[in-house]
Amino acid sequence: MSSTSPGAPHHSAVLDALDRGAADHLNWLKRVHAALLFGDPTPLPAPDPPDALLAWAEAPDLSPTVVEERLDAVLRLYGAHHDMRTKAARLMEGAARGETISPADYESFMVAVEGYGHHTRLVDSLLRQSLAETDPLTGVASRRFFLELLNREIGRSQRTDQSVALMMCDLDFFKRVNDTYGHATGDLVLRHFTDLAQRTLREIDVIGRVGGEE
Repeated sequence: MSSTSPGAPHHSAVLDALDRGAADHLNWLKRVHAALLFGDPTPLPAPDPPDALLAWAEAPDLSPTVVEERLDAVLRLYGAHHDMRTKAARLMEGAARGETISPADYESFMVAVEGYGHHTRLVDSLLRQSLAETDPLTGVASRRFFLELLNREIGRSQRTDQSVALMMCDLDFFKRVNDTYGHATGDLVLRHFTDLAQRTLREIDVIGRVGGEE
């Protein structure tokens, strides 16, 4: 199975969304502190984590273990976001009633903020790892990562005395496509071929791009 499924958001797009979300979170945190310090009781809902995160986490990947790791990280991030938002709302409600904020409540809120930041960094790390393992054009395993997986499968085959199959596809006369129609069209051909290949794969199969048109 490929490292992304048709319709799954690309790793770089999800990473961009996470970066924008981090900026929105910082702006929200500044507004919360300004509201608490200067008495503005306006409700300030925390910006939600990007929707693309869950789609990225739930997309079929190279192994069920990877999917489980992603989902666990994203769900923990959502849980930390809920905890932070709940404690912020409690502080804001107290400020709106003119109550003095207790050091314990404020400390609890900041611990929640730090927890949200911690889980955001974990998801960011997984995204950057996925980006390094993925061919940016086709979304399948990069050459380096594919060869790592291949060596792993060969080792497992030798240990278990079971066979392993490898198929290499090379698009004939591909240079002609680039020379005649341009590299942008050549990129479309590669993506289209990848989509066709993905539809024929089993869940235990892995596809990668090891060369320009291989």
